[in-house]
Amino acid sequence: ERYLNHIYFGNGAHGVEAAAQRYFNKHIWELDLPQFALLAGIIRSPGYYCPFKNPEHALDRRSFVLDKMVENNHISVEEATLARQTPLDVESQGSRNRNAPFFVDHIIQELTTKLNLLSDEDLYTQGYRIYTTLDLKMQAYAEEAVEGLPTGEPDKSGVTQPQIAFVAMDPTNGYIKAMIGGREWQNTQLNRATKAHRQPGSCMKPFVYMAAIDSHRFTSASVLVDEATEYPNGDNPEPWIPRNFSRTYQGPVLLRRALEDSLNTISVRLTDQLGVSTVFKTAQKMGLKSLLSSGQLNDIALSPLSLGALTKGVTPLELTAAYTPLANKGIYSEPLAILKVTDSQGRVLLENSPDRHVVIREAVAYVVTDMLKGVIENGTGRRAQIGRPAAGKTGTSDQDTNAWFVGYTPELIAGVWIGNDSQALPLIINNTKITSGYAAGIWGDFAKRVLAKTPITDFPFPSGVTPNIEVCAETGYLASAYCPETIRELFITGTEPTDSCPTHAASDLGSKISLQVCLDSEALATTFCPSERVITKTYWAVTGTETNDGSPMPTENCPLHGETQAEEIVVEVCNESGLLATPFCPFEAVETHSFTPGEEPTLPCNLHSGRNRRH
Repeated sequence: ERYLNHIYFGNGAHGVEAAAQRYFNKHIWELDLPQFALLAGIIRSPGYYCPFKNPEHALDRRSFVLDKMVENNHISVEEATLARQTPLDVESQGSRNRNAPFFVDHIIQELTTKLNLLSDEDLYTQGYRIYTTLDLKMQAYAEEAVEGLPTGEPDKSGVTQPQIAFVAMDPTNGYIKAMIGGREWQNTQLNRATKAHRQPGSCMKPFVYMAAIDSHRFTSASVLVDEATEYPNGDNPEPWIPRNFSRTYQGPVLLRRALEDSLNTISVRLTDQLGVSTVFKTAQKMGLKSLLSSGQLNDIALSPLSLGALTKGVTPLELTAAYTPLANKGIYSEPLAILKVTDSQGRVLLENSPDRHVVIREAVAYVVTDMLKGVIENGTGRRAQIGRPAAGKTGTSDQDTNAWFVGYTPELIAGVWIGNDSQALPLIINNTKITSGYAAGIWGDFAKRVLAKTPITDFPFPSGVTPNIEVCAETGYLASAYCPETIRELFITGTEPTDSCPTHAASDLGSKISLQVCLDSEALATTFCPSERVITKTYWAVTGTETNDGSPMPTENCPLHGETQAEEIVVEVCNESGLLATPFCPFEAVETHSFTPGEEPTLPCNLHSGRNRRH
C-alpha cells in the first residue's frame, strides 16, 4: 500500500489516487478494469507509456497487463477481450487544471533533492503542510499571457515547439509569485524556468552598463562611437568585428541611446575599456551564478559578457533574480518558494525568511534603471509599455534561437524566455520570426493585469544622484545657447559634465538675421507697435537663437498692437506709372495693391493712351 501511495505515474502524479485524478479525473475506487490495467502498465516507464504523448505505446502496454492478468487467473479471457476494445478515455483536462504544476515540481525538488529534507515516500504519505510564496491569481495571469505563443512542429520526442518559461517575483523579498516551465505540463515536464540554461543575448548588457556607471568613468551622457571595430579573435587570424542587429552604424552616440537601441558595438567597446574582469565580477555580484571563470571555454571574454554568448548560459529564474538589485535599490533578493513546512502534528520542520544583501550602490541602480526605462519608452522594448513607470531589457541570442525580456516595476519583476529545446533551431514559426519584442509583449500583458488595481508608483529617488542637468543631445556636454537639441540628464553626483558644449559655438553658426522685435510681446514688431517699444535683435540663422541670450527667434507678428488699424483700401495700380490703372494700361503692368486710407494714389495713369487699350 505504501508503495502504491508514492510511486510515480508520470505527469506529476505520485500515488494511485493522484494518478486516477490525473488521467481519468476520478477517485481510485471509481476506476474500471481497463483503467486499472493502464495505470499498472504506466509504472514501468511513465514517459514512454504516457497516454497523452504516446497513446499507441500506452494501448500496447495495457494489453500486456491484461494478458498477464489472464495468465495469473485474475480475469477471464472474455473480460480481457472486452477491456482491450475500450478506448484509453484519458482526461487530459484534469492535468491542465492542475494549479502551477511546474512550481509544484520546483517545490518537490527543493524538499527532496536540494535540501534533502524529505523522502519522496514521506512527502506523499506523512501529512506534511507546505506553505509557499505562490500567488494563484498571478499564476493564472501568467498562464493566460503565454497562451497565444505560436505553435510549430513537435520535436522527435513529441514535445511541442517552441517552448516558453516565465518567472515572476517580488523584487523586495525574492518571493516567487508565478512560474511556468513549459507550454503544457502533460506534454513536457522539464521545468525550463529552473533547469534550462540558455544564452541571454542582450539581457547581459545592463550588467555592462552597471559596471560602467559604477566606475565613474562613464555616464548616461558619455559619447562612444558606434562603428566597425576589430578585436583579437583568439587563435583565429581573422579579427572579430561586432555588428549591430540592424547591420548599420550610427556614429557618435550617447550611452543612454546605445542601451535603448541595444547597440552591440557600444556594449563591446564598454566591456573592452572597463576590462572583462570588472564586468564579470559585476555580473556575478548581481546574481549570475552560472558564469564560468575557468576552463578552456569560459565567460571571461568580450563576447560572453558584452553580448550574452555565455558558455553554459543562465536559467530564466537566475537571470530574473539578477535584475532584482535594479528594482530594489541595489539589494539582491534570493529567489524563495518555500516559506514553511510543518508535519502532521503542526511542528515546524523548516522556516525560511528572505535572503537579501546589498550588491551595488543605490544611486548606480537608480541611474541604470532610468536608462532602462528608455528601453521601454523609446527603444527595443516598446511592447512592454504598461502606462506606469517600468524598466527592462530585451535579449536575442546569436542565430535567433532565444528570445528574452526581463522587466520590472518597484513592486514586480518578471522574466520571459522563448526558444526551441534544440538550440540549433532558430525561432521561426510559419515563416515568421519570434523576436524579443514578442517576449516583451507577454510581459506587458501580464504586468498590466497584475498591477491594474495597484497605485502607480515610481522608483524612489536616492541620495547621490544629481538630476535635471541640461546637456547637448549630440555631445553630452553642458548645453550652450547654440546647441540645436538638448536633453535633461541625471548623473551620479560628481560625474556631471562641467564644460560647455565645444561643438556648437558662436563661430560655427554662420550667417545672422536681424529682426525688429516688440518689447511688450517679444514678437515681430509691426507698423502699429510704438516706436519706443521696438528694438532690433540679431539671431543665428542655423539655430534660430539670439546671439547674446539664446532666446528663440520670433515667427509671429505682435498680437498686442494694431487693434485700431483702419480698414485697407484695395486698388489696381499701373506698375509703370505708380498711378491708378486705366483701361488703357497693359495687362502685365497692372497689379492689385492695398493701402491705408489716405495713402492710395488718386490720379489715373498718364502713360498709356487709347491705342494701348487693354483687350
